[in-house]
Amino acid sequence: MDVYVIAIDGGTPKRLTTLGEDNPSVAWSPDGKRLAILAGGGIYAMGAGGEDLTNVDPKGGHGSLDWKPG
Repeated sequence: MDVYVIAIDGGTPKRLTTLGEDNPSVAWSPDGKRLAILAGGGIYAMGAGGEDLTNVDPKGGHGSLDWKPG
């Protein structure tokens, strides 16, 4: 499974990742500019448009994420 976005009024989905991970869990940053993804292969961060995908922690898991105000 991968992460896609779609406009609120519909349209064609845009694929943001090619992780090939099972059941990724996604959390949007409070400002909507970044995404965090928890998957079996790690925790990833990237821009909201799919740019700059980075594995920030190779210890993956299953569950959910939440952005904590800094």
